[in-house]
Amino acid sequence: MPSATEQKTAIRAIGIGGGGVNLLTAFRVRASPEIECIAMHSVSDALKNSNAHKTFLLGVSGERISRASGARVNAEHVQSDLRQILSGSQLVLLLSAFGGAVGTGASPVIARTAKELGIPTIALISMPFNWDGSITQAVAAAGLELLSKSVDLLVVLSSDTAMDMLGNEDLNMDETVTGVNEVIAFAAAEALKLVVAAAPSGPGYSRFHSTTGTAGIALFSTAQAGGFGRAKIAAEQAVVCPLLEGVALAEAQHALVLITTAPGSLTNTESKLVMDVIRQAAPNAQCTFATATDPLLAEQIRVTVLGVGLKRTWEPIDCPPHSVAKRLPDAPFPSLAMQ
Repeated sequence: MPSATEQKTAIRAIGIGGGGVNLLTAFRVRASPEIECIAMHSVSDALKNSNAHKTFLLGVSGERISRASGARVNAEHVQSDLRQILSGSQLVLLLSAFGGAVGTGASPVIARTAKELGIPTIALISMPFNWDGSITQAVAAAGLELLSKSVDLLVVLSSDTAMDMLGNEDLNMDETVTGVNEVIAFAAAEALKLVVAAAPSGPGYSRFHSTTGTAGIALFSTAQAGGFGRAKIAAEQAVVCPLLEGVALAEAQHALVLITTAPGSLTNTESKLVMDVIRQAAPNAQCTFATATDPLLAEQIRVTVLGVGLKRTWEPIDCPPHSVAKRLPDAPFPSLAMQ
């Protein structure tokens, strides 16, 4: 049973796999201190440098997993531990980068566990770069289809679009990956802040769905502007610059909007201008908006939009049959039992 302290924790953010742990590290810097951050990986060494409040080993061997199916088996074997970790949460945020083994394989299991416990769950997933190739893209697409069955809200972000937002073509590979993690971690913090702020009285399953409706795939977009006409400019940029291609805000059933300014600088006229732009872009959506303050924005205004209830499927990607291995006629079948 979780302790009294754990039961009071309303929101838990969980980074899964190597990419997810890196995202969680960047996310924690931006997140509210009340959010409990938990890093999960199947490799013990990958958890050593995490800044998370807690770390959890997915499986018992602590060795590297090369396939998503192996990571999924590991997560299934620690189901009782996962239930204990998640128990008492009012909202769970899953962070992962799909296309590899651990995040792609274990995330759907963790999401299903939260669903069985009746905990509303948001998953924020970064997709592979185009340069990662068709096999990695196919693994990520298969993982998303499985994950989408268990989460209440699925926010999928394009790593390539996040890279474009960096606006610097001279970055080396390490700087690019770090920068993309920063962009996606910022998106995670903004999306979570928006969902919590827009809920009528804080996180909770019924209140979550009163805000997001039937949920499904979510479009995330944000833009910032300053000077004359800043509110309209930021809103117009936000509705046309999503971090996921292939979806449009016009198709959203719900539109959650967060308007952030320096303390005391947001006017009623600016709020109206922002919402007028959003309603025009999403004419059939139920719109909810919330406000926040950030002293670092100075004269700038930031508009963040979460379009909820979108429909999208990830079609299988043609690629070589990389995951099919032939078994020798007399070879024994592998055992899934954990030692």
